[in-house]
Amino acid sequence: MGTDALCRSLGLKEKRLARDAARRKGVPPIIPVDPKETDQRAALLKGLEKVLAANDRLEHYKGLRDKVVSDPAWTI
Repeated sequence: MGTDALCRSLGLKEKRLARDAARRKGVPPIIPVDPKETDQRAALLKGLEKVLAANDRLEHYKGLRDKVVSDPAWTI
């Protein structure tokens, strides 16, 4: 199952980045966000947690979660 299908199955929205922008930031081009959260950071963290709960082998999302948690100023 691709990340986009996983996001849909979990009720998450996808924030899509251009591949070159994703490479520059060192993040995946598809970023899961929880549409129920109004705060962008909270939506991002909750989306990442849901994706990782469904598939804990997605190392690139673990890395993104760690970046966001360790840097309060990090934004999409």
